[in-house]
Amino acid sequence: NMKIVSVSKIWSTKIWELDDASNGISVRREFYRRPLASSSLEPLSEGSSLETGDVVVCKYVIDNDEARSFVRLGAMRPACFAVSDIRSGYTYSWKASLSSYRDIRDSGTDYYIDYLPEGITEITEEFFVSVPGVFSAGNVEAVSLYAPQYGGRTAVQNVVSAW
Repeated sequence: NMKIVSVSKIWSTKIWELDDASNGISVRREFYRRPLASSSLEPLSEGSSLETGDVVVCKYVIDNDEARSFVRLGAMRPACFAVSDIRSGYTYSWKASLSSYRDIRDSGTDYYIDYLPEGITEITEEFFVSVPGVFSAGNVEAVSLYAPQYGGRTAVQNVVSAW
């Protein structure tokens, strides 16, 4: 007569309680407003007010201490942001010489990067502000898929879209 017993423990943390963290890979997110019919970018600070219809450019800056293969960058986004290019698929940045697969979801975007070189790499994404209110942008996390002990994340940021 055999009996099987299973014991487990679950830890949970509220996302807004997470701080910046890094181990080999650090990541940060910068928001910019792009006025219509302009190529200039105005930096946004946390709590900056946005209008419905504004174009927001989000820049993810990854600082990698050594070259790594197969890195995932997961970027949550506020509910008031609508992605300007809704297609998932392979992307290539000529500026950064970076090849990745971009997976667009309702709550954020995942970038699966084939090869992340040593140093600083930037990825940009463009949004439209679609809804007024105060929203949480969630966090951004970069992690090496074959060596998950190397990774980094940002703290949660707030976005204000004016009524």
